[in-house]
Amino acid sequence: MAFVRFTDDFFNEMFQPLHDNGPFFMSLPEMTFPKSAALDAFGLRPGPLEVELRKPVAVSIHKTGVTIRIDARARSHGNRHELIVKSQVSMKVDIKENQLVLLHGSAKCKIGPSTLWGKVFRRCARKKLEEVIESKLKKLIDKMVIPGVVNIVATISYYEGSLEIGGNLSLIPELIQEILKRYQTKRLINL
Repeated sequence: MAFVRFTDDFFNEMFQPLHDNGPFFMSLPEMTFPKSAALDAFGLRPGPLEVELRKPVAVSIHKTGVTIRIDARARSHGNRHELIVKSQVSMKVDIKENQLVLLHGSAKCKIGPSTLWGKVFRRCARKKLEEVIESKLKKLIDKMVIPGVVNIVATISYYEGSLEIGGNLSLIPELIQEILKRYQTKRLINL
C-alpha cells in the first residue's frame, strides 16, 4: 500500500508559469450563427485570441474537494475590446477501478465585457459559460483512465490544504501471462 500527499502549494507552483510567461495565444474557430453573433457581441472574432492571466491560477484544497480560481483577459487579434472572465471551478474526484470519477463539479463565473452588447448579454453568457465549463470538466475527468496493466484499489482523501492518494497497485495476472507468451514466442522465432 502506498500513499502520496499533494498540497495546494504543489498545484499553485505547477500553474505559476502560465502567469509568469505572459499572454498565450489560442485559435478561435469559425462558428455559425448564433454563436458567431454572441462572440462578436463580446468583441471576440474567429482567429488568434490572446489570453492573459491577470493573476496566477489559485488552487485551494478543502475537505469538500479542490477549488481552482482563474482571472483572465481575452482579446481577439487587432481588436481593442477585451473580455475579462473570473472563474471558480470546484470539484471532487475519486478513483473507481482504473478510472477517475467526478463526484461533483461546478463552475461560477463573472464576465466583464468592454462592449455595449456584451454588457447587455452578460447574464446569459455567464450561465452558458458555466454550463460549458462543467460539461468540459466532466468529459475531461471521464477520459482519464489509468492504463490497464495494473489493477488499482485506491481512494483520494481531502484535507484542509492537501489531498492524499492511497491504495494498492497490482499487475493483472492475465496481462502478465499474455506478455510472457509474446516474449516466449518471440524468443522461439529468434532461435
